[in-house]
Amino acid sequence: MTHSTEMTPTDDQRPLIPQINNDKIDEERKEDHPETNVLLLQTKSSTNQIFNERFKHLDATCINFATIFKVNEGLRKSNPDAYTPMLISIGPYHKNNPQLGSMEKYKLLYLQRFLKRKNELDVESCITEIDKLKYEALKCYDDNLDNDIVDKFSEMLLLDGCFVVEFIREYWEDEDKENNIIKLEWMEYQVCRDMVLLENQLPFFVLVRLYDMT
Repeated sequence: MTHSTEMTPTDDQRPLIPQINNDKIDEERKEDHPETNVLLLQTKSSTNQIFNERFKHLDATCINFATIFKVNEGLRKSNPDAYTPMLISIGPYHKNNPQLGSMEKYKLLYLQRFLKRKNELDVESCITEIDKLKYEALKCYDDNLDNDIVDKFSEMLLLDGCFVVEFIREYWEDEDKENNIIKLEWMEYQVCRDMVLLENQLPFFVLVRLYDMT
């Protein structure tokens, strides 16, 4: 008895789909559209030139390492009173606020008391010491300070710094309130409130230097 076997095609016997060479296709595309390729190269070159020009003067010194910041504008708008001094300006950010000008005479009174602590102290010798810290102190603030403030920066550091040092001494050390320059409790409270505001600060090393001078 004869048996017949039917052959069925296996996977190995099926015709293969021709493999596509991607590199070849890319080459053909390049050959088909030379104008496009030139344009792409020009765009890349132009972009590189633009950024290379921007990189030329870029170094670490162009970054502002401020440590006494201005409040973000969005935060300020949400509650302006929370970030604005009401009675006294300390530092450059609110120096030109006319509403705070009445406290300048108090700064002079505290400077006068500061100078009386040592016979050899006078304004000129104090300014000389503060000048040594001026440029380091400037780095603590935002770059966009008014020129008139920068020109009188050492004087501002002295006046505001002596106010802070002497006010703290008066507030914590003097038991006899009769000798206080600021006698009214509401003024004391307002000064304390203004002195802790973010934009109303002096570099701590300036305060330390002034304190050590007396």
